[in-house]
Amino acid sequence: MHLNFNQMKKILLFTIPALFLVILACEKEIKIDQNEYAPKAVLNCLLNPDKDTILANLSESRDMLYDKGDFPGIQGASITLFDNGANVGTFTNIANGDYILPYTVLSEHTYKIEITNTKFDNLTATTKVPKPGLISSITYDMNILNQELKTDINITFQDNPNEDNYYGIASTRIDTNKLETPPTYQGYEYYPPYPSSYFCTEDLVIEYPQNDIETDNCGTLMLFSDKTFNGNNYTLKINSSYNYYQEISDTMFYTKIKVFFKTYNEDYYKYVLSTKLAQENYGNPFAEPVRIYNNIDGGFGIFGALNTVIDSVEFN
Repeated sequence: MHLNFNQMKKILLFTIPALFLVILACEKEIKIDQNEYAPKAVLNCLLNPDKDTILANLSESRDMLYDKGDFPGIQGASITLFDNGANVGTFTNIANGDYILPYTVLSEHTYKIEITNTKFDNLTATTKVPKPGLISSITYDMNILNQELKTDINITFQDNPNEDNYYGIASTRIDTNKLETPPTYQGYEYYPPYPSSYFCTEDLVIEYPQNDIETDNCGTLMLFSDKTFNGNNYTLKINSSYNYYQEISDTMFYTKIKVFFKTYNEDYYKYVLSTKLAQENYGNPFAEPVRIYNNIDGGFGIFGALNTVIDSVEFN
């Protein structure tokens, strides 16, 4: 059967609207049942033997669609700390959600925190302060090339046997002005202060950050555990580069490199690792979602501990 032009025109006039109606019929509006969850109390408290005061923050949780930059603090709660089972004191509420307790924690002691309040369920958490790192040696090899101060650092340490251990490495650079008398009060010896330095390593034990395209791990903090060297001596090699204008620096500044060797307890390590991975994956539609680690019974947050050993070298 042959169709003339007018017949084909009529068929198209009827076919195109029909197809359009079929397409519209295929569209379906999907409604997501977004349940509302009652907020819970969130505790953030870190124990550090280097501090003489413990800080705690207590706030309210919000769901993932909450678009504010801060979370409401909880006031008037009773927060009590126990050291190896003994009651050592109650925190003082100094600001909206912020609490303090003048107390110095000890390595290898187990601490429990109990929180009661009138708005939310009671909270409890337990954590143990880890031993400080057992550093055998830290060696620095520094040289200046193309206006950059290049530093290779080897950190050799003894891993505590018969237990799982968790570590972190950070570094910073600080310059002292030779032409000024450094202030005498503690905490401001060097000027200007620098933030944590960006450095790299090729060591395969690093769990965070992930390897880049050149198989290096680079960042301001390295996280790793003793899974592959439990109970043995281990040497971690890191390297960094800093802008260094020799003509000025040799006459104006002393440059100091500081290394922070951190030991975490398991709770705090998992919390830091999960938050770092979540930040790294933020905005990446192909990354797997990361659940932030939580060790608070009755709510959310972290009650953790760490120990830090600091070593430094001055480059004139």
